[in-house]
Order: sequence, then C-alpha cells, then structure tokens
Amino acid sequence: MHEIIKAANNGDELSKSLLDESARYVGIATASVVNLLKPEILVMGGVLVNEYSEYLPKVKEIAQSRVFTSFTNDIVVLPCTYKEKAGVVGAGTLILEKYFNGSLEK
Repeated sequence: MHEIIKAANNGDELSKSLLDESARYVGIATASVVNLLKPEILVMGGVLVNEYSEYLPKVKEIAQSRVFTSFTNDIVVLPCTYKEKAGVVGAGTLILEKYFNGSLEK
C-alpha cells in the first residue's frame, strides 16, 4: 500500500486511479452510514487518509453526492489526529468508559 501511495504522490496515474477508485467505494459506504445513522461527525483514519492528501476530499465529495438531500449540509468528515495510535487510544477509551460506568469485571 505504501508503494502505491508513494507512486500516486509522485504523479503516477495508475496509482492515482487505484486510490481514487478506493475513495469512491469508501465514499459510497460513508454515504450509507450517514443515510442510516446520521452521525454528527465521522472521523476517518488509516494510511490512505494520513499519507495521500487527495483521499479524504474525494471520499467527502462522493459521500456528499450520495446522501439524502436534507443531510448534505450536515456532513462533517474529519481526519483522525491520532494517526497510527488511533486503535490503542480507542481501546483505552473503551476500557476507561467501562471502568467509570462500573461495568468492568474484576
């Protein structure tokens, strides 16, 4: 994946088209999530978002073109600020949440 991203960042058209196609499918899936759940914010991370600057804007563009008209202005898609640490932070958050609400088994 890193090699494809590097090639795309250096202008390779085949690599760019592969990543654009990936962004298209993620955008379609994002629109489905918005249409079903209407979340206030979607936070996206991963190597594509972090290393290929054109990825997230393309995902947003596709998603906005496919959500219900009444939701179009409400879509907020942000890049994850934790980058490669997102999974660890998420897991830690779940543990703390369970600890503080008393549902963590001892």
